[in-house]
Amino acid sequence: MPDQISYTQASDADLAHLPAIEAAAAQRFPRHLVPDPDATLSTEAFREALEAGLLLVASSAKTPVGFSVSRRIEGYLHLEEVSVHPSYGRRGIGRRLVEMVIETARGEQLDGVTLTTFASIPWNAPFYRGLGFSADNPPQFLQKILETERLSMDDRVALVLRGC
Repeated sequence: MPDQISYTQASDADLAHLPAIEAAAAQRFPRHLVPDPDATLSTEAFREALEAGLLLVASSAKTPVGFSVSRRIEGYLHLEEVSVHPSYGRRGIGRRLVEMVIETARGEQLDGVTLTTFASIPWNAPFYRGLGFSADNPPQFLQKILETERLSMDDRVALVLRGC
C-alpha cells in the first residue's frame, strides 16, 4: 500500500525538515542552470511564510516530504518555491501543493498566482502551463523578480495564472 500523504499548513515542528527536502529536490536540476544547487531558502523566509499561513507541507507518516512557500504581492500570491523530496516524486504531490496555493488565492479573491521557473525543464514551465499558467502580460513586480533572477540563472520565465 502506498504512503498516505496529508496536506496541511506547516507547523513550527516542520521547519527543520524543509531545507533538506529543498536541497534533495535541487539535485534533479542541471548543474549549469542553478548557480548554487545547495542553497536553500532562508530560515527567515520559511518563518515569514509560516506566520502568513502560506507555508504548506505534504507529509508521510507526519514527516514532511514536500512543501510550498508563497507570499502576497500586489494582489497576487507569488509562489516562491515548491519542492518535493525525489523519493516521493511523480506522485502528484507537487501538483497538489500548487493546487492548494491556487485555492488559497481563490479563497482570498486575489488576482491570481505568479511564479518564476525554468522555461525548458519538463517539471517546471511545461508543468505549470498544463495547470493554466501563462507568460502573457506578467505584472510589473513579476517582471522585476524575473530580471533579478536572470542575473544569475538562465532559462527563466515568469508565469501567471489569473482569475483564480
